Amino acid sequence: MNAAATKPTKPKKKKHVGLTIVLIILVLLLLAVLGIGALGYYYVIMAPKKVVDEANAYIAQGSYVDAYRVLNDYETQHSYPAIFEQFIDHDKLTEMTENKTGIAAMREKLVAEHPTVVLHDVKAGDIITFGHYEQDGNAANGTEAIEWIVLDIDDEHGRVLVVSRYCLACRRFNESNSATSWSKCSLREWLNKADGKYAFYGNAFSEIERQYIVCQRIVVSANSKYRTGSSRAEVDDYIFLLSADEAELYFADDEARKCEPTIAARTNGSYVPREGGYTSCRWWLRTLGETTSKASFVSWDGDVDLEGGKVAGTGDYPGSDWGSVRPAMWIQIEYLSE
Repeated sequence: MNAAATKPTKPKKKKHVGLTIVLIILVLLLLAVLGIGALGYYYVIMAPKKVVDEANAYIAQGSYVDAYRVLNDYETQHSYPAIFEQFIDHDKLTEMTENKTGIAAMREKLVAEHPTVVLHDVKAGDIITFGHYEQDGNAANGTEAIEWIVLDIDDEHGRVLVVSRYCLACRRFNESNSATSWSKCSLREWLNKADGKYAFYGNAFSEIERQYIVCQRIVVSANSKYRTGSSRAEVDDYIFLLSADEAELYFADDEARKCEPTIAARTNGSYVPREGGYTSCRWWLRTLGETTSKASFVSWDGDVDLEGGKVAGTGDYPGSDWGSVRPAMWIQIEYLSE
């Protein structure tokens, strides 16, 4: 009987194929680990070192603003690849970077030595910090950084006008209700005094910061409605209050003029009406009021009150009707970006 010859079937190399796949996967994993390691080395070591070297080069040239820009841009814009978060906590990576390169410490040191580098690209309406003052009502934890609103930029003279974001204190415009003026009032003296426990200028700013505060020629115009005060008196101040005209000029409307007191200011008497849902207080202006024993102020609702209030306050308890203090000043800066 003729039977067709049957060829033996070759067994499939399943084991060999499976081993190859495993090897490929292992190689890919190894490459991924090496890639992540390389990226990690770059982001955690090389990139920060490059930033520090660049900043140091600018500092050596005296270009402190450029050095600040480099350090600040890295801190605010630098981000790690998302895949890093699968392996190391992002906060830990940031901490590692700062510990290895000192970028954060370097930037803080630069700002401490040259406070106005932070102003290199500000615009009207920006919030900056400059100086420190007790604000949270807890003296035991130290003073807090003062926030300022940029009102104006003087490109010609390289300086900016700022006013405090919050009312920082509650004080009388003058110690007595007798006739006075901005040039003679006790509030001006307190704001500009350099020595003493309660001197604002001397206590709110470091010696380095005070070097950048401009001693500005201030025009003290008469009240536009009641004609009280000099028609155009001038004084030289480091720290001052806005005039009634400036309060109208630099704020868009009543809402923008409203200002909340700090906790410390409220503790010391800054009054916020319970009725009407206000969170703002009234704050003094340097313009006299209806009489020479009154001073204009911005009311709780943000309105500029030219009639004003008694300079020594008329509250039912000490401090209850004193005006709050919202200091203003010109800060000299090293240069403005174009």
